Amino acid sequence: MQTFIRSGPYVTPRALAAAFEIAIGVGIAAYFGYHLFLLYSPPFLIVANPERDIIIKDASFALSGRTQKESHVFVNDREIAVADDGAFSDTLVLQEGMNILEIKSVNKFKRETSQVRRIIKE
Repeated sequence: MQTFIRSGPYVTPRALAAAFEIAIGVGIAAYFGYHLFLLYSPPFLIVANPERDIIIKDASFALSGRTQKESHVFVNDREIAVADDGAFSDTLVLQEGMNILEIKSVNKFKRETSQVRRIIKE
């Protein structure tokens, strides 16, 4: 009789099932961890117009951008409407000289993101 001695790891159905259960557990933990991170992180804020500081001659200016759904947007502490998809826009009346706009997005957990734009009206 010959005896075969196998060297190396054994792959058994029980080992495969355990590896599968561990992979599923890690996947579920990663999924919930990612969503908790999104839930408690500050909302994103994209100011499309103006992209940067500008000089203009017009008396009014159209501000626009996008933020996270269900967030509130404030321009110099005045709330403006946000659409269901996170888009926002507002027409601002400018004063002569330097106009500083602080655009702030605040989510339901009071986390906020802000950007500042300077508009000089000639």
